[in-house]
This record gives sequence, structure tokens and C-alpha cells, in this order.
Amino acid sequence: MTFIERTDTSSGPTHMRLSFVINLLLVAIILGVYWQVRDFPFIYYDDPEYVFENVRVQQGLTFDNIKWALTTTHFSNWHPLTWMSHMLDAQLYGNNVGQHHFVNVLLHILNTLLLFNLFRKLTGNTLSSALVAGLFAVHPLHIQSVAWISERKDLLCGLFFFLTLTNYCTYSKTGSKASYGLAFFCYILGLMAKPMIVTLPFLLLLLDYWPLCQFTSRKNNFATLFLEKIPFFLLAGLSCVVTLYAQQVGGSVASLAQISPAARIQNALVSYLLYLWKALIPRDLAILYPHPGTHPSWLILIATVILALITVSALWWASRKPCLLVGWFWFMGMFVPVIGIIQVGVQAMADRYTYLPMIGIYCCFAFLFHDIQQAQKKTRFYSLIALVIICILSFRTWQELRHWQNGKTLFARAVLVTKNNYVAHNNLGYELVQALDFNGAKKEFERALEIDPNFQVAHLNLGRSFMEEGNVAEAISHYEAALKIDPNYADAHNNLGNALLRGGNLHEAAAHYIAALRLNPLLIETYNNLGAILMHDGKRDEAIAVFKKAIQLNPNFREAQENLIAALKTEKDGTVAPPPAN
Repeated sequence: MTFIERTDTSSGPTHMRLSFVINLLLVAIILGVYWQVRDFPFIYYDDPEYVFENVRVQQGLTFDNIKWALTTTHFSNWHPLTWMSHMLDAQLYGNNVGQHHFVNVLLHILNTLLLFNLFRKLTGNTLSSALVAGLFAVHPLHIQSVAWISERKDLLCGLFFFLTLTNYCTYSKTGSKASYGLAFFCYILGLMAKPMIVTLPFLLLLLDYWPLCQFTSRKNNFATLFLEKIPFFLLAGLSCVVTLYAQQVGGSVASLAQISPAARIQNALVSYLLYLWKALIPRDLAILYPHPGTHPSWLILIATVILALITVSALWWASRKPCLLVGWFWFMGMFVPVIGIIQVGVQAMADRYTYLPMIGIYCCFAFLFHDIQQAQKKTRFYSLIALVIICILSFRTWQELRHWQNGKTLFARAVLVTKNNYVAHNNLGYELVQALDFNGAKKEFERALEIDPNFQVAHLNLGRSFMEEGNVAEAISHYEAALKIDPNYADAHNNLGNALLRGGNLHEAAAHYIAALRLNPLLIETYNNLGAILMHDGKRDEAIAVFKKAIQLNPNFREAQENLIAALKTEKDGTVAPPPAN
């Protein structure tokens, strides 16, 4: 099989058979590389909030939960389609983690096939399109999006992104209003999965330039092509407003006092360069790269010069090598929402962000590769090189996936290949807690606080470790430290309530439980603990209402059911409830 072919839009039997074989090969290679993830567990980083500890998700697809998905900004995001996808998985498979992983792999397969057939349809170049899809299928940078269950949003967004482009391609070639409507509808669904694709209207204009070549048509000009994109631009603008609101409400957006505009621009320039470097040399990958605050001046200068040179080259060669211009600006443009100008979270960059933007680089490589082999007329030699590249990347991805076999190996790897990664230290500690290695966990939490003394999550987890040891006073001090940093930290209020309850301070505990539930109404055990305190205080009606709320959220919560029965019995016979235990 060769990866080089003249541009040919024919759809004869030979091309159909070749396309069918390529589709099969793409499926086989993805399954071969990613099959191992079926044995990987959930990780304690986003997976609890997205799946196995999320009450709404665990209840499955119900009318109330769909309404919640459509209206919530939980976890600093508005992505209702993602929530519904996880709900459907929970309803079908429960917490069978292998099945959740399989759905991710299946979506990646669908996205790869859509990408291949999209480029084949756009360019008529079957084998160069296969190379683009092959790079997309197996590049190690896409491991996060596939192997991390919480990144279902990347895969769903990608699915509707490719469907949008496919339908737009049909509309562009046929003028079909139905295809335009389908493209717009798929774009809506893509934004409801993840707002990463807000820059898609600009990408449509790039595709109009090449390979659709709409600018050369007599009936089209830039104004006409721009006007037909206005509904897409309006939708993108609305999505930006909703997303910024969700992230502001969730407290995920860093202020200018935390990271200055200059630091954001500098990090964006360096991140673009590092993304290119990791595309070329995919090593030292980590689940999180902490934001350094500032970068060395020499690195910023190098990044600026390289990016400027590539941009000028793409513009200079636009008429002769349009694939270079389109691919480069695909890469640059699609990263804009996540490049850090609006800083969300603590990361400087993230491998998962490359899932769709990196296609631009694959496009540059595959079609320039095609032009080189045509000029030198060494089809077999260059085809062999392409196959070797795909094989090397497949092996690297298979090898890199070993670090994802559990949370301990994943965060230990992040600690090893990054510097001052306080989030990775904290999460490694949490994974050690699950393995009952409390001493090892405390060391990781303490290391996280050495790097960032204001990291409230590490205070929370260190408090939990002291609670496990029975050191309630030390636990309380860390919970209070977490609340001093973030007074609206629901988990810290809840855990401080637990510690106070254990120490017999019922009314203080109740106050923190109420605060926790005000901030996060989905804390089931908190309702139960609050109800027990209310019962002890003789507030039976209030206690009964609270127990019922806990059972409503989780009908299988046995302790709350028993407490409710006891409360109803106490109401009848007038007995006094004993002090609650924790």
C-alpha cells in the first residue's frame, strides 16, 4: 500500500475498494493500540465528578437529569451533551469502567474514519487523506482524549465537528440547503459537547480557500462566503458568552492579578512552540503541565521567531502550496480558545487540547509529503517512510499508554517529567490514600504545599489523612486553612463538619454542613449527617425532609433509609434520638 497518489476525484471501483481497505486498517490500528485501556480503572482526577461520584450521572438518563444537564454549569462548564453521554453510559453499564473506556475508543474510531473520508471528499486524494487520518489515529498526543474517561467531551465534540465539516463540504459542492442546515445543527451539538470549536466558522473560510477553492468561483467572493457563515459566527459568540459565564461562576478563570497579560501572551507563544515540538518528538508527556508564571526570555524569543517564520512562509507559499497556509492557520486558530489568553485552570498547556488543532499540522505534512514524492517520482520510497512513521507513532502510543494503567503510575509519571507540579503531587497522594499508603500520601500532600502553600485541595487531602490517623485537631487545622484560602470550598466545609461532629461540636458541624450543601446540593452523605444532628436537636420534621432529600438523590443509600425509618418511628413514639456518630 502506498501513501502517495495523484489528486483524483473519481469514485470508481478501485478507489472504493482502496477506501474500504483503508477504513478497515484504521479501525484495526486503533483497536491494536488502544485495546489495553479496557483494563484501566477510573482515575481520581475529574472521573469522580464526571462519572462515578456524580449523583446525576449515576442515576442515568431521566427527565430531571436531562433538564439538569441543559441548565447546569457544574464543574465550570456548560456541556449538556457530555453529561448526557456519561448518564447513558452509567445507565447501560453502571460503573463497569471497561465499557466506559470502550465507548471512548469507539468514538475515536468514528472520528478517525470521518476525518479520512472528509479529506478524501475535500481533496480527492485518498492516500494523503489516509496519512492525515493515520497520524490522527495513533499520535501519542491524543492519548489523553481517548484514555481519560472524563475527556469524553473531546471525542463527542470531535464527532460533531467532523460531521459539521462533512455536511458543509456537501453544501459547498451542491448548494443543498439541507446540508447547510445539517452542518449548522451538528455545530450546535458540537458546542454542547465542548466549546472548543468556537473558531470553526473561521476554519470554514479557510476550507473555502483550499481545498474547496470557492474564492476562484465567479459566483463567490469573500463577502458572499463570509455572509453565509454569519449564523455560525453568532452561535460561536453565544457559546463564548455561556462558557465564560460558566467558568466565572465556577471560579476557574485566573484573574489578571494572578497571571498578567504579558505572562499570558508569553506562555501562548511558548506553548505553540512546545505543541509543535511534542508533535515532532512526543516524549515526556504528562496529564498536566503546571503554569510556570514566566518563561526564560531566550525561549520566548525563539518561539516568536519560529512562529513568525512559519507564518510568513505559509503566506508566501499560499498560491503554490495552499495546504501549508490552511494547515498552519487551522493549527494556530483552533488553539486560540485554549492557548491561555483567557487562563482557565492551572495548566500552561494540555495534550488533550491538541485533538482537533493538530489536524492542521498533519494536513501540512501529508500534502507536502505528496508533493515531494511527485517531484522526485519515488513513490515506493516515500510510501515506506510514511508507513514507518505510522508504525513508530503506534508503538510510542502503545508504550505511553502504560503510564495510564492506574492513577498512581499516571501521576508518578507527571511528577517525574515536569517541575513543581503541585497538582500531580497532590493527586499522587490521593491515589496513595486509595492504596492505604497514608504515610506516602502525606509526603505528597506536604510536597504540594511546599510548592504552593495556597493550594487548598492539598490542605483538604492532608486533613483527610490526619482524620484517617485519628488526629482530629490537626485535620481541623488543615480544613480551616483550606477555607481561609477559599471560603466557598464545599468539600472543605463538609469535611470540617465531619471533624467537628467527631469531636462532639454538633452545632458547628451543622453550620458547615449547611454551608456545604448551599455550595454543592449533591453531597448525599452531608444530608444524612445533617439530618442526624437535626434529629438529636429534636427537629424531627426538618430531619425527615433532609433524609428524604438524601434518598431522592440516591435511592440505594441504606443509612439514610434506616435513619428515615428511625425518625418516623421516633416521631410516633416520642423517643429521643441519640447523639449522631461519625
